[in-house]
Amino acid sequence: MLSHGKGSYYRARGYAQQLVKRGYEVEVVTISERNLLRPVIEEIRGVRIIHSPDLLWGRLRTGWDPWDCAWRIFRLLRNRVDLIKCYDTRPVTLIPAFTLKRLLNIPVVMSWGDWWGRGGTTAERSVGLSHRLEQLFSPIETFFEESFHRYADGLVVLSEALRNRALELGVPERKIRIIVPGVDSERVRPGDRTAAREALGIGEDCFLYGYAGSLFPRDAELLLKAHRRVSAQVPNATAVFIGHTRYRPADRVGGKTICTGGKLSYERVLQWFAACDVLLLPLSDSIANRARWPSKVAEYMATGRPVVATAVGDLVRLFADGCAGLLTAPNPESFAEGILKIHADPRRSDMGRKGREIACNQLHWTVQTDSVQEFLEEIYEEAHGAHRQPEYA
Repeated sequence: MLSHGKGSYYRARGYAQQLVKRGYEVEVVTISERNLLRPVIEEIRGVRIIHSPDLLWGRLRTGWDPWDCAWRIFRLLRNRVDLIKCYDTRPVTLIPAFTLKRLLNIPVVMSWGDWWGRGGTTAERSVGLSHRLEQLFSPIETFFEESFHRYADGLVVLSEALRNRALELGVPERKIRIIVPGVDSERVRPGDRTAAREALGIGEDCFLYGYAGSLFPRDAELLLKAHRRVSAQVPNATAVFIGHTRYRPADRVGGKTICTGGKLSYERVLQWFAACDVLLLPLSDSIANRARWPSKVAEYMATGRPVVATAVGDLVRLFADGCAGLLTAPNPESFAEGILKIHADPRRSDMGRKGREIACNQLHWTVQTDSVQEFLEEIYEEAHGAHRQPEYA
């Protein structure tokens, strides 16, 4: 499994750990955070993790290095593999995968998680000078995103929007599956709210709602404007930004905010989830958000907290019945109204329990891996015939 960044790495590792339990031998290759010339190799829950060397830095250290490409090709040629699954469309995943496909007829399954070019994530994630630089780079991103999927033996997408785009790019429908990442609901469990608040220094009377991870600028603006409206009606309302985020709250926003900042341990993130009354998914109505699946939603639900989300993309079908949370229109007024409804609802703990039930029964890694395993075996048998038992996923 070839990945290029943290998001794709965690998706790959989640599936790999389940496949190892089922008798497969799996390697996950990701980019080393620091090493320039030599790899770092470790084993996590039976999965061999290869941190490949990379000569670039900063934003460029996300899958563009020719040396990293060459190193991965040589490793794949030295180690016999039966199938390659590459995550997203960066040179360090595409070039090694299709080199092996061309030289050794190794089947390649691609995984497409974000709509990058043509007004997608590349256009949404930055502002100012950074945004202008991103736009100069966008045609290159778009070329890699649109030029390879139809040559893969199979394609896993995370949303209906990406499925439709793949069809427009000429990928046969029979080669496409929609499979979203899962959650380890044994590790991500409902935490004790009181104990978490004592540990974090949060008062019991505080109405706390949180968002985890980075935000697109437009999504941050939606959340902050909604927070200001909620704060006007609920004086003890506090918004917490959990983990790494490019956003820093400004005084002009209004309302109480907490930025945890820095790199938190996963246990600390779960502690913040436990301290929250509500967890949020403020997605503005953009191409990037319509096409992506925010993996954190499964973790939110596994914690047993109700979720307020905007009705954008495939989240609609997850929360349409209102049992595990509320859907709102993608604007600050409606989003604030959704948060206020949860605040006033004495049954919000029931929403959290229903969300937990969905996470355990529908979004657990074992359930999602069933679909992935079936698809990988189907692709392998088409490429090599059913007589040869695959050893690597």
